[in-house]
Amino acid sequence: MLRQEITVSRQPGVLKREAVRDDIPWVEKRPRDLCRRLVRRSCRDDSGFTLIEAVVALGVATVLFTALAYAAIGAVRSTQIARANQQAIDLANDRLEGLRQLPWGELTTLVGDGAPPATTEAVQSNNVDYTVRTYVWTPATSTGEREARIVVTWDGYGTTQERVASSAISLKTQGLPNPDFEVVPTTPTDLTVSPGSAAVWGFRLANRGAWDSWTLSSTPPGITFYQDRTSQADATPDGLFDAAVDPAITQTGQIDPYDSFNFWAVADSTADTGTFTWTGNAKSTAQPTAATGSGSWSMNLTVKDTTPPPANTQVCLDANTSDPAAVPAYTVVSYYLHNSGKTPWPPAGANDPVAGTNAANPLDLTTNNGVLDASWTLPSYSLDVDSSKPGRVLQPGGSTALPAQNATWQMLRANTWYTGTVRLRLFVRNLDPGTPAQIQAQLFKATVSGANTTYATIQSSAATPVTACEGGGGYREVVIDFPLTTVQKLAKTSYLGFRVTNTGSQNVALAYDHDKFPARITVVEK
Repeated sequence: MLRQEITVSRQPGVLKREAVRDDIPWVEKRPRDLCRRLVRRSCRDDSGFTLIEAVVALGVATVLFTALAYAAIGAVRSTQIARANQQAIDLANDRLEGLRQLPWGELTTLVGDGAPPATTEAVQSNNVDYTVRTYVWTPATSTGEREARIVVTWDGYGTTQERVASSAISLKTQGLPNPDFEVVPTTPTDLTVSPGSAAVWGFRLANRGAWDSWTLSSTPPGITFYQDRTSQADATPDGLFDAAVDPAITQTGQIDPYDSFNFWAVADSTADTGTFTWTGNAKSTAQPTAATGSGSWSMNLTVKDTTPPPANTQVCLDANTSDPAAVPAYTVVSYYLHNSGKTPWPPAGANDPVAGTNAANPLDLTTNNGVLDASWTLPSYSLDVDSSKPGRVLQPGGSTALPAQNATWQMLRANTWYTGTVRLRLFVRNLDPGTPAQIQAQLFKATVSGANTTYATIQSSAATPVTACEGGGGYREVVIDFPLTTVQKLAKTSYLGFRVTNTGSQNVALAYDHDKFPARITVVEK
């Protein structure tokens, strides 16, 4: 039996009919021939992998599975490290919150000042052993708060790991907080001044409670309060009272928690001699009727004239009474030394044995057509002054930085030119007549920039000896010259001045601001 079968020719696009006999038994047909006849191509034998192929396949599989194993182990380790790290952070935060919830009295008992730790605790969590150290201390600049630090350490695969949480903890009150404040003096509260001199007390109001402001007053009246400011544009305190910069106030304005406010209390008048006492009052504006809403302090003032005019016999004049030589187009002018009385002394925070609100530094210069008013009496510049020893006492040491060892005067004329010779006349008393005294003067240029003043030395005199006058009880006139080799051109922010230091071994005193002691500096200027 024949059947026709269409097969694909080897030639592209040609169909070929072939007759195939179906009467031949299937078993008689050779498999390879059938394959060739049906498919028209060679057929491969079925066979397995060789040994080399199997080994290579196993090697590749081993590398792949090893890499997968390392990746899995790394992922597990990273997960464990991240979990341990998060647990440490949670432990630190939990301990910190626990400290916040402690009563304030118990919290203070944990203060360990940073070393050693106040507490050490071992904690195990998820098979990790943690060491939790708690530090609680009071910062040096604290106004009532505590500083807390929690340090958590653990072993992370052979390496010590650490996580830290820290925060400030302040005293909390429930409900509406009561005012919590304190008025702290920054200058002595007991002052002694001469009649007509400034009497200034410095204070700082520290707020340890919530936001609040305070009203300031005095009992009896007679005190004006001023905010301590660097300038009218800058509210930073500078520790120096200046009525032209520090504004008069009756209220402090809002003070933030744990912040402070510096202010001055100034006596309105010191014309009358005697002893006076004022009580300063600060009242909260948020809760004026609260038990802690008000505070008070005392200000004591003694006004007395301890420096009567000295006798004529206490002055030993120098033979040189001439002024410096004149220079064409310039004018010879004498400026007399006196105390402005505007700045209290010592300033807040200064450690200076020279006390009294009249011992201002730098001091001012003035001129009155070459004539000193006879009504000008010498104020009390030092606590060492008595009726028989008037004057500003300079201690030995020669320091230009310590006010007790120098006296500084600064001209009030800017944008001025100086030439020729600058002549300085001082009246100096050797307080130990048996030992020669010694002073030195320095001529300088002061340049003012905002609240800062810088000094540049123009000339320094040689050490000048001071011998006794009138058996040691009088003042000797000392003349010191500064010959200028070049014209000193001072700009509008620069001023001429000089400083006197005691370079000897004994205290000396300077006398000025009185017609018997016409201490002055004479310049050739324009």
